[in-house]
Amino acid sequence: MAESGFVYMDPDQTGVFYQEFLKRVGETDEATFNEGRFKMNLDRCMQMAQAERGDLARLFAHNLIQLLRDKDRTFSKRPMGMSLALLFAWLHRNGAMLWMEPAELEGVMRTIAAGGVYLEDVDQYLRQYIRQAE
Repeated sequence: MAESGFVYMDPDQTGVFYQEFLKRVGETDEATFNEGRFKMNLDRCMQMAQAERGDLARLFAHNLIQLLRDKDRTFSKRPMGMSLALLFAWLHRNGAMLWMEPAELEGVMRTIAAGGVYLEDVDQYLRQYIRQAE
């Protein structure tokens, strides 16, 4: 693991999972967002992360978790940002440690970082989501 806390992985490998992830989680927008559709997208990502690309998904999430732990970072309240934050909070809570190439990850975060949602908010929302699912 690098000093920054990020784990290096080949960007060519990363792209395959990342594009598929965005296709599945990123398909909602503010106009169409609802809890049922969000849960379906989240579940699909969980299945994907546990399938043959599980190691890739774990590395991807590990690096996002490093950013979620940064209290100075904020995440967009738009569903895309919340979807990303919730997915990786869920993975972290369930013991999965994940990865991604740092420069590419920074680009992802710049895309969704618009301010408003801190890690504490994500954790609170996640607990509510889990309670509803039980």
